[in-house]
Amino acid sequence: MRPDSKVVSSISDNLSWKALSRPGEDYALYLHVPVKKNPKKIEDVLRTGIRATLTLQLPAGKFREEWIDTLTGTVLKTEEWEQTGSERELVTPQFDNDVALRLRRTSDVAPQ
Repeated sequence: MRPDSKVVSSISDNLSWKALSRPGEDYALYLHVPVKKNPKKIEDVLRTGIRATLTLQLPAGKFREEWIDTLTGTVLKTEEWEQTGSERELVTPQFDNDVALRLRRTSDVAPQ
């Protein structure tokens, strides 16, 4: 997997993100509250109860998304869906400060 600056076309809630991908197959995203270098009080920057929407650029196929709590490794939400267009909008589960997304292709779209 390599850094991917194009998979996310938009994200709500003023969040920052980083992504790794094996384009068309596997994606790993990390979403977090932006933190400026050396804040005076980190408590003033951190946020709870976040639910964000992000738009991804993906090829056609069937995918499985898993949202992961970065502190515990617990899977917060799992969903499988079929991608038919070029964009897919995902909504995060509720999280505090940061969350990770594991997205994997499970199969190709069935021939028409």
